Amino acid sequence: MKKYNIIKIFDDKSESIEDFVISETILTISINGNELASLVCSKENIENLIYGYLFTSGLINKVSDIDDLNIIHCEKDNKWLAAVKIDNENIKDYQKIQTSGCGNGKLLYKNDIEEQIITSDNTQIKSSDIFLLMKDFNNNSEIFIKTGGVHSAAIADTKKILCFREDIGRHNAIDKVAGELFFNNINLKDKILITSGRVPAEIIYKTIFAKIPIIISRSAPTGSAIELARKANITLIGFARGKKMNIYSSQQRIIIS
Repeated sequence: MKKYNIIKIFDDKSESIEDFVISETILTISINGNELASLVCSKENIENLIYGYLFTSGLINKVSDIDDLNIIHCEKDNKWLAAVKIDNENIKDYQKIQTSGCGNGKLLYKNDIEEQIITSDNTQIKSSDIFLLMKDFNNNSEIFIKTGGVHSAAIADTKKILCFREDIGRHNAIDKVAGELFFNNINLKDKILITSGRVPAEIIYKTIFAKIPIIISRSAPTGSAIELARKANITLIGFARGKKMNIYSSQQRIIIS
């Protein structure tokens, strides 16, 4: 964050104030010498972002899948470069889609991704606990409260938030929390993803790769996201605000209480 002197107007009055504004940088990720994507992101937790991006794109399943990772910060241009080497003979079976997030983001996905089913139906949560998680989630958004310029994401169990991150891009924030838990070998098959942003289909792709059974958003899903979540048996919840929410798919995991 940086402080800027600005003019604030309210009604017919104005005043000069200092305002917090979020800073941004660019992360370019290359795989085996080939540039994959350039992400406009917040500078914090860059390594988490790299691991999370590779994991939620289906390129790696464990940290040891990475043969080499070299991260370079170019201070002059305020850019980050991540050169990754992985041994994945099946990379040719992946396709790229342009994400609706920040920068030249690309999501990799396998041709058969829409055939994958999340089978962890034993994961259940009370609706009252969802409201408590969302209250905690909103209270954690310190950078958003100061700047209004970031998205938030968290991974939780049924009782508490395990990891919380913020970034100017909603995809990046999700990758950062996924990357943190992935790096620490925490299984996500019984966890919950919480996001502040809209949920398009590519966010559902990420949850499929991460095998997360429940995703909760403060905002709206798209029609494609709902259809994909229903195919994959992912519980998709939108407009989770106060004591209200909409369940769009796989409601068997939600206990109304």
